[in-house]
Amino acid sequence: MFLLLEDNDVILMDKIVALVRHEGMTIITGRDNLAGKSVFTPATLYRRSSRLISRQNQKFKFKPERRQIERAEPKQH
Repeated sequence: MFLLLEDNDVILMDKIVALVRHEGMTIITGRDNLAGKSVFTPATLYRRSSRLISRQNQKFKFKPERRQIERAEPKQH
């Protein structure tokens, strides 16, 4: 999943270590010296990113695979 920042910049969520709200900004820290700032709150960043994924899934008609869960038969004594 990606985190959508301002100006349609994105960061791969696997690279993010922390989102910290400080003085009206969200500071983004991550692996490999990743650093960034956003005026959006962490909750807003999440909603924007979720909407982007939803739109892309609808555009490509992506349907997650549903798997059947096999239940273990109860042991008979």
